[in-house]
Formats: sequence, C-alpha cells, structure tokens
Amino acid sequence: MNRIILASLFCLTLAASPAWADLIAAWDFAGLPATTTDTATPPTISATVGTGLIDISAFVLGDPQGTYPERTAFSGTTLNVFTGGDQTAGMALALANQSANGKSVLFTFGMSGYENLVVSFATRGTSTGFDTGTWSWSTDGISYTTLSGINTATRVTSFAVASVDFSSEFGLNDSPTAYLK
Repeated sequence: MNRIILASLFCLTLAASPAWADLIAAWDFAGLPATTTDTATPPTISATVGTGLIDISAFVLGDPQGTYPERTAFSGTTLNVFTGGDQTAGMALALANQSANGKSVLFTFGMSGYENLVVSFATRGTSTGFDTGTWSWSTDGISYTTLSGINTATRVTSFAVASVDFSSEFGLNDSPTAYLK
C-alpha cells in the first residue's frame, strides 16, 4: 500500500497576527525532479526565498533507484504562493510508501529577531496515505519538543493550505538556529 503526502509551496512565517507576518524562509519546489531510474529528488533543498534548508535524506530513492522511492516530486498547486517564488503550480515534494513511516523531514532556519512562528503549506494526500503528521521543534537539533494535538496528515486528494502555530513555544523565539520536524 503506497502512502503519499505532498507538500507544495512551504512557508515559514512569523507573526503576532497574520496581517504582520514576515517571511523568513519559503520553498516553491519549482523544478524539483521526481525520482526515476535516471534522476533523483535531492536529499536537501535550499529555501527559494530567505534562508533555510529542508533535509529529506532519511527518505530513500528506492532499490533499485526509482522503484518505490520514499522521496520524489509530483505536480503542485498555486495555493500558498509567496512573493519571490514561482507563481505557477510547479511541483510538490512527495513523501511516499509505507517504508517511510516514522521518518521525519527536517527544516533548519534562523529565528534571530523573530518570535511567534507560524508554518503554512499546501498539502494533499491519497486514500491510502499517511494518517499521522506530528510536529516538533528544537533549538539544538537533539532535544525536540512535540506539539500536542497537532496532526497535519491528510488523506484528502485535493490540495488545501495547512498551518501549524508555534507561537506558544517561547523557546523558539529569537533562537539563532531553529529545527522543525
């Protein structure tokens, strides 16, 4: 049974209220290659706008490459577009297959001078996709605090915007380096 979750146009925004948000890092996944026998979705993806890194190296390319890859790319959406990013549907980062259960995407970025983190992204799933999407944060990359009551996984097959509010996690505020997974 394949399990797929897609993330497209991923934004890390900081705001006391949405009207005053500053974009600190965002990914549009434009041109992100799908994993096939000849191409590979890269293990890390730098932010399109701002400074940040997505690490998906824990997700394998398949064996042989292209056979049931855990990290790949599919068609994206225009939901959650941001200034400086691709305004077309482009591509979406796709995490797939039961073998990917329990693995995490790692986001790294700076919070110096910022507080009240809110993450937004366009997401969709499949009818057999992941049903648990928890979030945790760290300032040292070792000890993580899990947000309770948050599950952003979906089995809905059309894109929708999801958000995760970290504003009550005061330990993230003004941190030189922040990690989310």
